[in-house]
Amino acid sequence: MKYKFENLKFEDISSTHGTDAVQAWVKMENGYEASIVKHGGSYGNKKGLYEIGIFSPNGVMCDPLGWDDTVKGWLTPNDIERELNKLDSH
Repeated sequence: MKYKFENLKFEDISSTHGTDAVQAWVKMENGYEASIVKHGGSYGNKKGLYEIGIFSPNGVMCDPLGWDDTVKGWLTPNDIERELNKLDSH
């Protein structure tokens, strides 16, 4: 696997998203970008889980992996790795 959760660089976004909010951005060689978040409004936050959103090369949120939504929530660190690696090979 190319992308490992422990290598993601999370930044504090508490000033805009509330206490203990974090976000990591992943820019891929294929032009896609992924935003991984955990904050009070993210899907799964209350269970300590993460949410991921994907942006196309032109900067618009998109669903290239067939999620039927532009975000996918309730993800464990292993789930995040799996989705990033799928997107990287897309």
